[in-house]
Amino acid sequence: MVATKQQMTIEEFAAITEDGRFDLIDGELSMSPAWIGHGVPIGNVLGELRAFAKPRALGRAYTGEVAFVLGPGTALCPDVAFLRTERLPPKGYQGFYQGPPDIAVEVVSPSETRPEVARKVARYLDAGTLFVWCIYQDTESVVVHRPGREPVTLGVDDVLDGGDLLPGFALPVREIFE
Repeated sequence: MVATKQQMTIEEFAAITEDGRFDLIDGELSMSPAWIGHGVPIGNVLGELRAFAKPRALGRAYTGEVAFVLGPGTALCPDVAFLRTERLPPKGYQGFYQGPPDIAVEVVSPSETRPEVARKVARYLDAGTLFVWCIYQDTESVVVHRPGREPVTLGVDDVLDGGDLLPGFALPVREIFE
């Protein structure tokens, strides 16, 4: 069950001053508190993306506090996001990122329903996100979503890769949960 839901605009969303992780989908504010274990896969994926991309100048990985405006009334804050170098905002830019991340990583909380997750995934893909990695801690699996393709489920013995976006990136799924 989602802790909070209410209608608001992007401007009202930008004015939120309280701590917490929020998303805005079709004008509906959603806030789900995260459990301590939620941070383990976030830290692991963020660290691996950063370690791979930074020395190759491929782009930048962001934490879940960064909002990406995907359209009118929709701004999502993925647990981890990645932007290619050519899509990075200029140094010193203030405000939400106007557009989708290239990679959105969502660690699915026990409180999130399948329809809620599917709704987020659809918003990312429709806006132009190239990969959405949904991490499920209960099954220690990752579901990889790409535009125009069927989702692929990876288990602990599989390897998550960056495809053409991050050639050579390989993260054993098992390491996401360690």
